[in-house]
Amino acid sequence: GVSPEVVGGMKNFMCKVDFPERVKNMHISGELTYRMMIDKEGKPIQWDRISETGRLDLEGPLEQAFKDSLRFRPLTNNGRPVNVQCEVTFPIGF
Repeated sequence: GVSPEVVGGMKNFMCKVDFPERVKNMHISGELTYRMMIDKEGKPIQWDRISETGRLDLEGPLEQAFKDSLRFRPLTNNGRPVNVQCEVTFPIGF
């Protein structure tokens, strides 16, 4: 499969996600996996969560950050930028 690279790194992106304080104080860890469509510029244009989150509403703030600040290095095919679908896992830890 394709493993796109997060511009600035995954850790830096996760620091930009505005999780609620009540969640941050729970000292939880885990990960969320999404199937994503990434456009030619490296922007996520479509996503579906494929892992369970429980009742903590972690996906709301994470998906807002997808819109606001998540960018990937554009992927190419024969030197030309292309849209790509892939799975991306986001580490959760407070």
